Amino acid sequence: MKIQVFPDAEALSQTAAALFVQLSNDAVDRHGRFTVALSGGTTPKRVHEFLAQGMFRDNIPWEKVHVFWGDERWVPMDDPRSNAKMAFDTLLDFVPVPRHQIHPMRKDVSPQTGGAETEVPGADGAEMDIPEMYVPSTEVAQAAQPQAKSPEEAAAQYEALLKTYFPEQAPRFDLVFLGLGDDGHTASLFPNTTVLYEEGRWVKEIFVEKVGMDRITLTIPAINWADNIIFLVAGANKAQVVQEVLEGPYQPDRLPAQLIQPANSEICWLLDEAAAAKIKRTEK
Repeated sequence: MKIQVFPDAEALSQTAAALFVQLSNDAVDRHGRFTVALSGGTTPKRVHEFLAQGMFRDNIPWEKVHVFWGDERWVPMDDPRSNAKMAFDTLLDFVPVPRHQIHPMRKDVSPQTGGAETEVPGADGAEMDIPEMYVPSTEVAQAAQPQAKSPEEAAAQYEALLKTYFPEQAPRFDLVFLGLGDDGHTASLFPNTTVLYEEGRWVKEIFVEKVGMDRITLTIPAINWADNIIFLVAGANKAQVVQEVLEGPYQPDRLPAQLIQPANSEICWLLDEAAAAKIKRTEK
């Protein structure tokens, strides 16, 4: 585990953007594409804003970037609560990622129906056919595609999509960005929920009683298989839970973020001073 502490959220976000640049180029050099799962939240929003401008934007091989999400609320994509909407508003509407390489989890689209067939590069550089399912424009997307009928259907469809990209035993993203809730949740993996111990699925629906909302989330195995996992955590309100997750007893039912234990890499925690206030200042 690697822990880096920054003076503020601005410095944290700038470093996260620099890592995105580095990892995207490394992945394209290795296997011809870069697959990333984005996160919602305030800190990722600032990371997106950095990526959409200046030297960050100019040094990313956007034509080889394939964008996914770690979780999503069961709301239309034009809903202000949508993680996908935030990413489009702050990043994806400003960078030249091919439309068929952007894959939101969303209520208003059924991923495995309709759309033109589009060739995209596989992990080994070979071509494979997948539907052109998503476009950045929410208006076009909502008009062009039928709705998924339920969170369960949407989760199954998103998993089927991932399996067209990742023929392995689990989806091996080049990068997964994660946040941390003040209750210890990450993605939509909330405390004391059955999805925490899902072993067979890559994507699962969950009703979160705490917020009274259905969500769709990558499961623990799907996240843990990633080549790089970066937690982005800022703010004094996160200090207690950061200390508990990183230095407290192992209580994954109460602190689901403790279940993030990657098979292929170490976790990188990027914290600002406020979020790191209660932990020991040593890299691990």
